[in-house]
Amino acid sequence: MSSVTAQSAKNLRNVLQFGKRECAPLLERELWFLILASLAIVIVAYQAPFRFELPLASPLGTPIDLPFVRGFYLGEHGQDGTYRWTRGRGALTLDGIGSGVPLRLTFRALAWRPPNKDAAHISVTMDGQELATYPGASDWKDYVVQIPAERNPDRLKLTLNSTTFRSKVDARKLGIAVGGFQIESPAVWAPTIPSPAQTLLVTLIAVGLYAVARQLRIGPRRAFWIALACLLLPAALIAVARPFYTAFAPNIIWLVALNYALALCAPFIAGGLFKRAGVQLSPQEAQWLWLLFLVGFNLRWIAELYPTANFGDSLFHLHRLDAVAAGEIVFSSSSGAIGFEQTIPYPPGLYLLLTPFTMLLQNHIALLGTFVSLIDSLAALLIYLMVRKATDRPRAAWLAMALDLLLPIAVLNFAWAIYANLFAQAAFLLALTLWIFQSRHSTRSLNIFLGFTFFVMSLSHVTAPMVLIGLYYSQFIPSIVEGTSNIMTARGARGDVGTALATVGGGVKYPSVGLVRVQVYSVPQWIEEGAKGLGREAWVYFALWTLVLAPFGYFLLQRTPRGRVLATLGWAGLAVGIFFALVGVILDVYVRYPLFLLPFVAMGSGVVLDALFRRGRLWALAACGLLALTAINSLLLWKFLL
Repeated sequence: MSSVTAQSAKNLRNVLQFGKRECAPLLERELWFLILASLAIVIVAYQAPFRFELPLASPLGTPIDLPFVRGFYLGEHGQDGTYRWTRGRGALTLDGIGSGVPLRLTFRALAWRPPNKDAAHISVTMDGQELATYPGASDWKDYVVQIPAERNPDRLKLTLNSTTFRSKVDARKLGIAVGGFQIESPAVWAPTIPSPAQTLLVTLIAVGLYAVARQLRIGPRRAFWIALACLLLPAALIAVARPFYTAFAPNIIWLVALNYALALCAPFIAGGLFKRAGVQLSPQEAQWLWLLFLVGFNLRWIAELYPTANFGDSLFHLHRLDAVAAGEIVFSSSSGAIGFEQTIPYPPGLYLLLTPFTMLLQNHIALLGTFVSLIDSLAALLIYLMVRKATDRPRAAWLAMALDLLLPIAVLNFAWAIYANLFAQAAFLLALTLWIFQSRHSTRSLNIFLGFTFFVMSLSHVTAPMVLIGLYYSQFIPSIVEGTSNIMTARGARGDVGTALATVGGGVKYPSVGLVRVQVYSVPQWIEEGAKGLGREAWVYFALWTLVLAPFGYFLLQRTPRGRVLATLGWAGLAVGIFFALVGVILDVYVRYPLFLLPFVAMGSGVVLDALFRRGRLWALAACGLLALTAINSLLLWKFLL
């Protein structure tokens, strides 16, 4: 009994010591200076002239207005642009606008009515207070409303009320068609009272950033400046894009909390994973490693908050998540890409793992983004571990990890929300790491591992097993035009406007890798166009040089005893990635299938860059130029996608 009591007292003492250690930064003066600085930054940011434009349903495929409007139908497109019909009461809600300054609302609307209906009547209210009334016009017209300075600084809710009529086409109850909103402050400057809720959120972000930095063993003064520099981003967003930022500000708090949890767990992960692999990290190396890991995680997570980045695919994956949560462990997906209507079993993969967390976090889009950003960043950590183990050169491991986070195709993942593909990649890398450090590397185990790799990759998308059907249709390449013509004819017969590629002049419109469709009439032409497509996509998504240099990196690894295992698997990984690129050529699928090339290209290229840095200053400058070229490619791709 006494031993149990002593153990309980020891556990309590450890908990108290842990709490005391974690709360120690709260007493540091740098933290309180940071809190005061965050308050000043928010006040200054709110004094910028306010201007907000929100076109409704634009772009039509991934609209940016969904976080702000309620009571509207889906977007439509006409001669005058995109618009939405109200259901009789359409609300525009903006968080964190502030108060103390009058605003002017301008909205473009059409109040058309059938000939036998009365003219429309429009009124605008703010939190139940009527601001203006108008007779509706049958043509597009700009309506202007004055918003008083005395309003709720945390939330502005404007409601458009109108009489309704029934559409003869689809029996919808329609109010008015709205093309967009514009809100701006007067030309004469006046002080704005900040939103208390947003001020508190920014302060909490500051405290969280400081705690994360201190958890990573960064000194108080440096932690102060790092957190202060990070606060400039939300401050700039408050100044120039206030409603867009404030709509997602609560997610930022969730992100900061995740960063603290990851920083808290870092020593345990490093102690378990790296020590088991026989890799000893110096304190400085471990600190920079986790900083890079957190930077990659945050950039990916924040990228998914961009309204147009992933809306369509996110909703698709939410549907899958709901299906698994309802008990459909292996659900089916109807796909016409194979040339006929058939439901294909779709493995649950990522969604099965996420189901328990749906009870903890109701925002499922944030849950998907968090989980995938986390596993992708952990995949980069595994790349660091493998290259560090194979080369014993920290710089080579740094460069490989940085390329995995930086290459343009990594940007593509988070612009298109390719959740399931990333799950398969991370699962594959975990299997690779375990195999390298646990098996005896026999030929039999290598064959088993490669077979398992293909199986795991098939979890990425239903199209992976479809390649076999495509090869069956094409009779194994000799009559590929005839086979693909059958597929395209079946598509056209269904009248599927979204995917149909009609047969034209004895040939078929057939794509190269990506979504660029070209017309081919023979197998040699198909091979030629496919090669051009592969070259184009290699430049756009891999900056080209990484694909060229990666094999040389594995040649260098092959020359060292400790690097031969990784080199062998690197060659296999490149072969598998190229196979999936060819799937894109054959079956008209997205270029995301070469995603599985990413870790192998990153590891091989990282080894080559490290060799260049060791050869001298000129070679090091060339390596820096290649890294800069990669960063520019990624930024251009991100700009193009959004």
